[in-house]
Amino acid sequence: MVHSLTLALPDDITAALQEANTCGNLTEITDSTGSSPQYLWMHPTLGLAGWGQTWRISTSKPAQEQSPEAGSESSTQQTPELEAATAATQEIQVDPTIAHGAAAWAVLVAHSQVIDRVNRPGTGLCAFASFGFSPDTLPVLVVPEFIIGVDAHSAWMTHTALAGSETELEARLEQEIEELRRQLTVGSADSADAATSVDAADTSDTPRLALSARPMSAGGITLRDSWSNSDAFAPGFTEELHRHLDVQVVGLNDSQWEASVRNLARRLRRGQAEKVVLARAMDATFKASKKNISEGDTSKDVPRAQFEASTIAHYLAQNAQDSWIYAVDGLVGATPEMLVEISSGVVKCRVLAGTGDPAHPQELMRSEKDLREHVIAVESVTSALTYCCTDITASPSPEILPQPTLAHLASSVSALPEKGASVLKVAAALHPTAAVCGRPTTTAAEIIQQAETEGRGRYAGPVGWVDALGEGQLGLALRCGQIDSEDSGTIRVYAGAGIMPQSRPRLERAEIQAKMAPVFEALVACAQELYSEAESREGGARVDNGAVGTRAHMDKDPKEVASMFDQVAKKYDRMNDLGSLYQTRQWRRAVKSAIAPVAGMKVLDVAAGTGTSTAILAQDGAEVIGVDLSEGMIQVGRERHPNLTLLQADACDLPFGDDEFDAVTISFGIRNVQERELALAEFLRVTKPGGRLVICEFSTPTFAPLRWAYHKWLRIVMPRMAAVASSDSSAYEYLIESILEWPAQTAFGRELLAAGWQDVAYRNLTGGIVALHRATKPWTIDDAVDADVPVADAIDETASTEEPAEESDSK
Repeated sequence: MVHSLTLALPDDITAALQEANTCGNLTEITDSTGSSPQYLWMHPTLGLAGWGQTWRISTSKPAQEQSPEAGSESSTQQTPELEAATAATQEIQVDPTIAHGAAAWAVLVAHSQVIDRVNRPGTGLCAFASFGFSPDTLPVLVVPEFIIGVDAHSAWMTHTALAGSETELEARLEQEIEELRRQLTVGSADSADAATSVDAADTSDTPRLALSARPMSAGGITLRDSWSNSDAFAPGFTEELHRHLDVQVVGLNDSQWEASVRNLARRLRRGQAEKVVLARAMDATFKASKKNISEGDTSKDVPRAQFEASTIAHYLAQNAQDSWIYAVDGLVGATPEMLVEISSGVVKCRVLAGTGDPAHPQELMRSEKDLREHVIAVESVTSALTYCCTDITASPSPEILPQPTLAHLASSVSALPEKGASVLKVAAALHPTAAVCGRPTTTAAEIIQQAETEGRGRYAGPVGWVDALGEGQLGLALRCGQIDSEDSGTIRVYAGAGIMPQSRPRLERAEIQAKMAPVFEALVACAQELYSEAESREGGARVDNGAVGTRAHMDKDPKEVASMFDQVAKKYDRMNDLGSLYQTRQWRRAVKSAIAPVAGMKVLDVAAGTGTSTAILAQDGAEVIGVDLSEGMIQVGRERHPNLTLLQADACDLPFGDDEFDAVTISFGIRNVQERELALAEFLRVTKPGGRLVICEFSTPTFAPLRWAYHKWLRIVMPRMAAVASSDSSAYEYLIESILEWPAQTAFGRELLAAGWQDVAYRNLTGGIVALHRATKPWTIDDAVDADVPVADAIDETASTEEPAEESDSK
């Protein structure tokens, strides 16, 4: 028999806990053993924190009753409730694992003695719940030993044990309440030096938490950052992230994932499904070791740091906006989507689908793709609710729900539950909704299983709490990470995007990155708390390369490369002419000849610099867009060529749609790209089928005496010329090194073939000092059909894909 007792907390503690819940400091309260909360649910309207474990369901098998034995598997005793749940899952499409959890919870409640002296949502016998996205994931349904709860009106503490009298339970509660009181300080706001988030004008005698105020220091990531940065996040933040953590993409890399989205969108256009949600995951791991500065010992290494769910939850709360913060068995996150809430006999859902930039919400409200995606999600909820609810109503039109990094279309759905319909039973009918799976559900789930080889675990599954009355809140586990159960120094971060027939792969990837951003901000803040700034510098933080007289390193960090070119922008063209003995003009003519731009063509000039090459390509009426990583270069180019379209962009993350350009070209820029494979994939993505790629780059002279003289020129003459003619001669040290390390002509040609280009060939200019590489984007049968091009004409079976060909220099 499980015994549960809930007592109201004194007014002074209640006031302090209400502030703690608002500030996210509920995570910092400890129990009498000094332990942080193992289970959390935080929202300005309700906060719950739990410690210990009295009862737990740890199996998804339908024929097992979860007997009230602490932390143990249940005995195999079939009950009427479990028999009914098993039969129901065979007749209707409900999640069987959640249904069995609901039945097991009903059995426990029937075998429990509950004394509730508060009678508020979250009081009495209460369990934290977390279920997997798919039924084969082991569920979590835990009754903690102690729960602290707080809402806008009151605060309480619940103690649950397998046995014991009411007097014994109350005595234990009094011990925990006294320990809680010791963690709080009572005094005026202006005298509470350790107070958190105190308004300077507040002079009331409100109790304050005597806990550390740990402000977020990483923030500032936006969806626009995700669109414009190949590393997914703002450069300054990325530097801080990699200083403390090793981050790895799980499964498909960026180009592979975008190709998967592209293929899926094509399948959707053919009617295989209306919508499919694809998720991605990234593993973040603390660096191997850090100095034990907490003990004042700077000479001894200590084991790798560990993630704590309560600490991550604290920082998520600092940056959350109208979201529910949760932590259950190492799954921690901040979800803006409520799958189902039952309170006072009313069912409520908040459905999210359709995502855009919070700075431009009007674009989201006009997006046909996002509006259709939202309608599908709402329909999936209202349809599923008919299984166990009546009087179902939904918002007549969606509203904008702003979030820190993006905005969503949101709709509210309400209903009346049928008799016996607990929050778990309703969740079993709802999950998975179209918002996290797709429509039709079975088809979408099959596609997800094929595409996501690593599985989702409990990401996108129901997470929250349930009480003895069957009421509670279950959100969807979004914006989250799962701490590794065997290595708590590693966390897997998840996010997903709804793929529709009109989806653009790059924007879907940017959406996922923006959804992951708050979690990574929290992880960086955790690392900053663990490691001092001094230790970070000792660990090798790089000097700011934005100052004049600095150069990039050969790891080709985009921030460093852009900063370096910013410094040399004004004199860059002059130095190029001098350094090449004015051969650059001949090389540009060769590029133009290979592209043959004419009116009606659309050409992308990557690494356009100050726009000199872009202007030449636009002379005959073609629409030419120039992009460059360096904002300084672009600014100079706009001054010199006001009629050109020049944009700041990274070659690894181009801000254009699929199949948009007839030709893509890059001159003397590909060797400065950090991830050539990704850049070549981006070039392929934005080029139309049958379109051309032309790359002009320094290479290896074929005549040995010329090669010897050329290297001498680079090492001796060029530095002296740069010292006289350039605004930053140190930058040319990098440029010379990058030329000398560049692969030979055939080696780079093989990289083009590996990236998916065909008809790869090159010809040497100026004896091989420069090579002009060209390739074409292959046609597929689907591309040819979509473009109304005869397949036989579009697909050349004899096209060379084996080895890059060398063409005559006189061609």
